[in-house]
Amino acid sequence: MHYLEELLQYKFLQIVEKHGNGKWALDELQWLIYDEYRTFYDALSDEDKYIVCMYIANLMRLHG
Repeated sequence: MHYLEELLQYKFLQIVEKHGNGKWALDELQWLIYDEYRTFYDALSDEDKYIVCMYIANLMRLHG
């Protein structure tokens, strides 16, 4: 597993624990990535951005 996937999984599980709801956790994780910490996301390589986007897309299939 790529280190970004591990970080995203860890953060997602933290948020699920807080909300008790996968949909809300997904919404918050997306907000964190694409809004709150946008500058960090923008600094990622294209490959790393792809990994983040695919991880979010897979979560959306499960919880969206």
